[in-house]
Amino acid sequence: MLRRGQRRRKVAVRGRSVHRHPLFCEILERRLLLSTVNWTGAGDGVNWTDPNNWSTHSTPGTSDDVIISAAGNPTIQLALGTQSVNSVTSSDPINVAGATLQVATRFQFSANVFLGAAGTIKGGTITGTGGAELVPGSNSDNPGTLDGVTIDTGTVVDRAAADGTAVTPADRGAAARAAGKPVVRAAAA
Repeated sequence: MLRRGQRRRKVAVRGRSVHRHPLFCEILERRLLLSTVNWTGAGDGVNWTDPNNWSTHSTPGTSDDVIISAAGNPTIQLALGTQSVNSVTSSDPINVAGATLQVATRFQFSANVFLGAAGTIKGGTITGTGGAELVPGSNSDNPGTLDGVTIDTGTVVDRAAADGTAVTPADRGAAARAAGKPVVRAAAA
């Protein structure tokens, strides 16, 4: 592209005449690339916040898709601060207690996820597969929090009724388990 007032220059290349155009560069905006970060367990083998447990040697960030699938199925511990990621896919148990796991898109698990005292799962769509459950902590004062999550279609929510009586999986969960659907337990509102 020529600017106003510029002329093409002829350049001889091996006996031929060719037109040469000036070269212009345009600076583009910064781009944020999503990346996949795999659990290696090469650090302490259990703590989410140990950078050496991840393929990138740093804890996953907001643009990362996390995949957890380790030999021996260790229970991954998330017990510190807020960890924000794009998505999580896990075939290993995860225990969220005293921390927040913020997921932008989806949180899919095929092993139990434990939501302990002062633990929060925030955002995203939760999908359990293969009979995996989201299990609240045993602390009745603070069994954990689901904040702004979407429970995927076909997932059964099993929680305490408004009057405080327990709703057991016998009536809702048994049918879901028989159909291969997960039972998700959430803290009572």
